[in-house]
Amino acid sequence: MLRRLTVLLPLFAATAVLADPAFIAGDSFTYERVKYDATGKQTERSEVTWEILESTDSGHRIRVDELLNGTPTSSVWTFDRDNNALEQELGHCRNVTVPDNGRYRWPMGTGSTWNVDFDATSYCQYETLETKPLSHCEVRAQVVNQGSYSFLGHDWPTIAIERVVACGGPGDTLAGGIAIRWEKEELCPTLAVRCTLEYDWVVLREGQWTPALLAAYRAAPEQQAWAGRVREEIRDAVLK
Repeated sequence: MLRRLTVLLPLFAATAVLADPAFIAGDSFTYERVKYDATGKQTERSEVTWEILESTDSGHRIRVDELLNGTPTSSVWTFDRDNNALEQELGHCRNVTVPDNGRYRWPMGTGSTWNVDFDATSYCQYETLETKPLSHCEVRAQVVNQGSYSFLGHDWPTIAIERVVACGGPGDTLAGGIAIRWEKEELCPTLAVRCTLEYDWVVLREGQWTPALLAAYRAAPEQQAWAGRVREEIRDAVLK
């Protein structure tokens, strides 16, 4: 249940001036996640909870509780001030993204575009530290609309963003197989979180794709074949 409906200071400031922390430890946001297969048939419905562990003028640590491959999973994420993911703590491992995962680039007005390349590396501490390159990813993003989202009796301003994220194997530049996601997000900046996220995905093995096919997925993702879809929508929030 939402215990405070005052508008938070925007997390995603378009200026270099640092605002007060956007969250208070203990704030939480609950999403409903629904998965569909390629035919549009629902295959899974679950709940995802984001709980704020720490928020400073430089970034945030958030615990995410979710169902992954049918298993309840909890991990801790570190985000920068613009809410780009920097690191995921999962068991003995840290999955680090350099420079960040490129979700947002401010200022974002209708028609804004940005391209970001990043690398993800796993660091697992057992008896010794094991380092494993995970992927090289290329983000192509654009703002497509400004609008509002109705949530708990309020209309929250939104920024609609579309991204095509293509990731290849360790250390390459998409020379082997690739995974592609087409993400459609409604960011609610005055709530400091996204209100909806929907994405389609496909994995193309080596020999199944060409640079021309990748270019088609980027240029006209709505016309391409996808393996499935996931939709997340905010359902509840508790603000301390």
